[in-house]
Amino acid sequence: MDEAAFVTGVPVVAAAAGTVVRRRDGEPDVSVRTRAFAAGRDAGNGVVIDHGDGWVTQYSHLRAGSITVEPGERVAAGQAIGMVGLSGNTEYPHLHFDVRHADRPIDPFDARPLTAACARSRGQTGLWTRGLAAVLDRATTAIIGGGFATGFVDPAHPRAAEAATSLATTRPLLLWSEVSGGRRGDILRFAITGPQGAIFDAQRPLDGDHLLWMNFGGKKPPPRGWPPGLVRGEITLWRDGTLIGDRTVTARIDP
Repeated sequence: MDEAAFVTGVPVVAAAAGTVVRRRDGEPDVSVRTRAFAAGRDAGNGVVIDHGDGWVTQYSHLRAGSITVEPGERVAAGQAIGMVGLSGNTEYPHLHFDVRHADRPIDPFDARPLTAACARSRGQTGLWTRGLAAVLDRATTAIIGGGFATGFVDPAHPRAAEAATSLATTRPLLLWSEVSGGRRGDILRFAITGPQGAIFDAQRPLDGDHLLWMNFGGKKPPPRGWPPGLVRGEITLWRDGTLIGDRTVTARIDP
């Protein structure tokens, strides 16, 4: 989720009818890149709902002060219970959603206990309704980070490079991106334009399904260096010819 959506507020709703059994609120919405989270509070602010017959769902990393339900309260399917936040052990705003049955973690996309390998097949609805499964098939893939870099981008911690807004005339122009939920055949495209027009345009195909996928593209400077001015980077993600994610960033090349 980008910062604009986080500021506006994105509701979190109950996946099914049930009774609230636990809640926690008051943990700050601050990335772990800039502070340490409290011991034992990795999930940050959250809600746990008992749906009966051994089924339980948990909603974690909610926004501080946004939780609207109390323990013992009955909730309906689709009822708002809080907002997506940045609390607990998290680097960026998102919802961590857990499903359990008889105290075993269940993958909601294939309705089976979680294993070391992902067993989901294309078109499978799992625990979702068919309509929602079709929406989630695209919604679970997103560009979660990207920008210009001033040097090497560590694949293990790529978002550390996200703040590069001032670039040198004699350094390569490097645009990077991190994708969550990428599928085999997805196409990641990098395009860079500068004061004098197009600089770089390339595509990176995804050769398999990946929970997280980091890639980059760019170009070395010409002999006299880049002309100073504003540069624009466009990162787009395509699936079967349809745009499913995009991010635009800008930086300034200093003389």
